[in-house]
Amino acid sequence: MTVYGCLVDVGHLPFRPSETDKGKNSVLILGGSGGAGSQAIQLAKMMGLNVVASCSKASEEMVKKLGADEVSPLGLG
Repeated sequence: MTVYGCLVDVGHLPFRPSETDKGKNSVLILGGSGGAGSQAIQLAKMMGLNVVASCSKASEEMVKKLGADEVSPLGLG
């Protein structure tokens, strides 16, 4: 519910965008390898968003597998 609330209620992003709207919006997820961040990546991809996520260098591959379009490793760990 936290991730949904952030993306839909606060971010005003459509939960079920039309096919023509998919890929038009982007979201930056800080801490993409954490509990809420990993859920946010998956929900955002399901919503048709382009996903940019930050994470530690050690978690970069996992975040890509979760669906992030771009990953910005922070150089930590």
